[in-house]
Amino acid sequence: MSEKNHGTDGVESPTERLLREALSARASAIGAHDLRPAEPPSRRLRRLRPVQVVTAVAMFGLAASVAGYFTLAGSPTASHQDPAPAASLSASPTPEESPSPSPSPSLSASASPSNSPSAPAATSYTFRNVTFDVPPGWRTVTEGVAGADSLRVCVFTPDTPESAIPAKGFGTCVPYGVEIVVWNSAEELENATWPIEQFLDAPTGWSSQPYCSVWGNPRFPEGEGYKRLGEPKRTTLTVDGHYGNKTEWQVACNANERFTAQMWGFHKEQVFVAANGLRSDYQDDLESIVQSLDLSKHADPLKMGHRNDIKVSFGQEAAVREGDTEVITFPVTWYNASATTYAAVEPVVAAESLGNDIAANLPDGPGGTLERKDGNSWTVLPSLRKGGGMDWAGTGKAAAFALAPGQSRTVTYRMKLTTQDKMAGLGVTGAAYLPTKDGTFNSVGNREWVIPIHRVK
Repeated sequence: MSEKNHGTDGVESPTERLLREALSARASAIGAHDLRPAEPPSRRLRRLRPVQVVTAVAMFGLAASVAGYFTLAGSPTASHQDPAPAASLSASPTPEESPSPSPSPSLSASASPSNSPSAPAATSYTFRNVTFDVPPGWRTVTEGVAGADSLRVCVFTPDTPESAIPAKGFGTCVPYGVEIVVWNSAEELENATWPIEQFLDAPTGWSSQPYCSVWGNPRFPEGEGYKRLGEPKRTTLTVDGHYGNKTEWQVACNANERFTAQMWGFHKEQVFVAANGLRSDYQDDLESIVQSLDLSKHADPLKMGHRNDIKVSFGQEAAVREGDTEVITFPVTWYNASATTYAAVEPVVAAESLGNDIAANLPDGPGGTLERKDGNSWTVLPSLRKGGGMDWAGTGKAAAFALAPGQSRTVTYRMKLTTQDKMAGLGVTGAAYLPTKDGTFNSVGNREWVIPIHRVK
């Protein structure tokens, strides 16, 4: 406007009054929902020319004075080039603008969705020539004697209490972590404790000593409530061409607290993974650790070749008393943990022979018979015990079966024992032999076990 239109006394002209009243009326009709959120400016802003604005205002006032009224059409932000006012008023959209109950994405997310960060990836970790993936947020701590080669590694969950991390590598992995043990030689296994293959196959093999691996309250058990619930669940698995077994136990600490114990074992590679009391929402991460194991550089640490291809394991025995005779029935499983297909595997079981070094005041152990279940009938084997020669190794010829990699076969046996002795266990051997050639016995698997006896009155 010019000085003439304003006048020298400050009184507004009729045109100015109409313009002011129209703008005030329009402003009162505009609410927060009519304003769009601020958008980032384009790379090139259009430069405004002040002379055009002055001209437009002059023409605008002229039109208002002629028509006698004033209206604005279109979006209230259409003629605004500066987005700052819109940004200050767009705290949250009204239901008309945003009917969805989910929150609106942030400006940075909506502006460049293709550049959003991906989920964290697992990291590779190598321990004693065995490589596996550590899930995002998890961390590793090696256990072992200071200054010596560590035998195991703990992989702890992201929310493991700091007080539960073993100081300087000493301590336990449970219940907040996963324990991975890698045995490198037969010498290491001679003095090994837990976990080893015998525990994987045992009815109560989840630990070498009683311990309540309860998340948030791990401790040694008190009272009589510590026990196994039900029977162990046993399965087989394959990880990148390597064959293993898994055992799962349900354990009670008392009437109100219980936990799940899990152990994986790879027979030929002598690698074991254990997790006791791990929270169930970490099960997928636990499975991913097992499935990521690279055992290719730790294929035969015991250097036994084909002599260790077949894993032999003893199942839970059942005993009954028939007069002066105790009848013990037990299953034995032969599992092909190698990549070799065997056309004929002969299953053999025999009790250990009693040596001449037994003290004179100790009993010689029970006598009796050993039988194998073939189909629906029982076959009496030549002897309960091995004896002095190798005749016992040929007793499985009639029961031979084929075993492809990863396959297993279970055979049931029973012993009928005398009960005059006071022994609590009987040592037995389970073995896998190939068909005999030229009088040579070729073993491809062997397991020594102790079966509890004389527990039934």
